[in-house]
Amino acid sequence: MKTISVSLVLVAACVLAACDTPSPVAPPAPTGLRVYAPLHGDTPSDLTNARVGLDADGRELQFIARAQLTGTNEVNVTPFTQWHSSNTDVLTVDETGLVRVVGNGQAVLTATYLEHTATVTFRVGD
Repeated sequence: MKTISVSLVLVAACVLAACDTPSPVAPPAPTGLRVYAPLHGDTPSDLTNARVGLDADGRELQFIARAQLTGTNEVNVTPFTQWHSSNTDVLTVDETGLVRVVGNGQAVLTATYLEHTATVTFRVGD
């Protein structure tokens, strides 16, 4: 009988200890999406909804996608973002957000994370 009561006390203690362990909290849902890339030098600029004119073919820009949380808080979601170019004759984009200018014309870069999108319109050449 002592073995059973000791076992029950140990089980109860384990259950109570588990109740005091905090559960992981899911991050809040994003309120928007912003995209950044270094146009001049190495410092990324916010290019969300921007119109960008470029002169040179062959240029590469590494984009970063950041989900907006509450207030001014943002978190990098680049690895979880889907990237799309509206005109691959002008620019291509890979799954990491690396944009390559391949020709003259106009193209829209679209980044999508969950239900949020951000776009940048490019005009290359004349």
